[in-house]
Amino acid sequence: WPDVYYNLGLIQEKVGRYDNAIRNLTKYLKLSPNASDSRDVKKFIAKIEYKMEKVLEAAKIRNWWKLPSYSLLPRPLLKFYESGYNGISKDQRDYKTQFSKLTSRYIRWELNLSHSAPGQRIDFKFEAKWYKPDGSLLTRQMSNSHVKSDWTYSYHGAGWGWKTRGNWQRGKYLVEIYIKGEKVTSGSFEVVR
Repeated sequence: WPDVYYNLGLIQEKVGRYDNAIRNLTKYLKLSPNASDSRDVKKFIAKIEYKMEKVLEAAKIRNWWKLPSYSLLPRPLLKFYESGYNGISKDQRDYKTQFSKLTSRYIRWELNLSHSAPGQRIDFKFEAKWYKPDGSLLTRQMSNSHVKSDWTYSYHGAGWGWKTRGNWQRGKYLVEIYIKGEKVTSGSFEVVR
């Protein structure tokens, strides 16, 4: 019953089960080598293969990153440091989890990612949600970032604060980081006297 395989292949293509659709349409052609529509079915199989390739490529891009194990890192994955408005270079950063209310201006986060090389440049947005010591939302930030095609490690970050000292409220703050809408990590720091 070759027509059963043909119809099953059509249904599977419509619901996105491309590998099964290709398998069943190929089986239809094998059972009906002289079918009048064999040329059209072969073209349709080629279209499904193209769709399947694009879906797999999109999935690879969507999941290019993974977080390294906490146990392999010398410091916590999400790190915090204090700086002025313009930031400071990576080699000057003093990573901490406690900051002085009297001296802190901008508190910045840094996220280190290890990932497979994506094979193409990927541009994406980070969203950082900052929570005050009372649990209410302090701010939401969107930051543009990217990973180049051959990178297997990258670090990203942003910050929040004031140009002048003394504006941070005392207490423990929470920062949650999202990539493409998925929460990837969170970390906290404390502002003390």
